Amino acid sequence: HVPDSLDKCVSEVARVLKPGGLFLAQEPLANNPPAKWARGFISTDIHEKGERPLSYEAMNMVISSHMDIERADFYFLTSYLFPHLVSRMQSLRGLALSLVNFDEKALAKLPKLSKYAAYVSIIARKPA
Repeated sequence: HVPDSLDKCVSEVARVLKPGGLFLAQEPLANNPPAKWARGFISTDIHEKGERPLSYEAMNMVISSHMDIERADFYFLTSYLFPHLVSRMQSLRGLALSLVNFDEKALAKLPKLSKYAAYVSIIARKPA
């Protein structure tokens, strides 16, 4: 969560990475409706104060200016909050697994929904 210094951060990673080396970025995204709601109404001590998730577009633009993006995988549409809830209420496990399964199928069939995903994993390679 380094929106104000994202380019500096990725530039440093690219500098120290060996030619042909891989970079993995896994980040929460800014446009997931359940995540936006949770950030606005549920306080937590897990996150740093002032932390702001990034948009995929911003991450893509910066990472691709330093490395070649090989793939981006998107996760969680409706099921974003359930991993946090299941740890407190095991009775939600079945519903959570169903929603994760739904999310995976929806993202596979309708790639445009990725703009509403809660998380992204980006794999990039430093040019050789």
